[in-house]
Amino acid sequence: MKYYTSPGPKPLYSPFHIFADFQSVGKKEELTICEGVFDAIALAIMGFPNPVAILGDKLTPLQMWDIRHIKNAIITKVYLCLDDVKRSEYTERLVRKFIPCVAETEIFASWTPGKDPEELLRYRLTVDELFREKCMRRVTKWIQTDKEETHGK
Repeated sequence: MKYYTSPGPKPLYSPFHIFADFQSVGKKEELTICEGVFDAIALAIMGFPNPVAILGDKLTPLQMWDIRHIKNAIITKVYLCLDDVKRSEYTERLVRKFIPCVAETEIFASWTPGKDPEELLRYRLTVDELFREKCMRRVTKWIQTDKEETHGK
């Protein structure tokens, strides 16, 4: 299965559960939109702020409503990291039209042809030692933070 296949509208997926209590990573007013669960996790590891997966290649009206109504936040900048530039451009038009609080968008389109965020992460981890160390520190910090929040300090 490429995406969740449950019937009905698809919710947004966040590795940080930002739609429950908006546990922000990075700037609270920034959001990164991608296609799949593994893309969201890869983007988080690469340092993109608050990645969410739309579980497909089109942003739905329910998902736009969710973005506009994130608890304790107004999203003013959106990074678009869909698997190709045309999908990102289409999503950018939807965001600008239906999410009025967004003042700025940025399409991250430096994927090599045929690669999506998780493939780019895998590649960079194999060729860039400094990047790998930075990612390991970031993931270790997230695990420690999650343990503290779950089990108390």
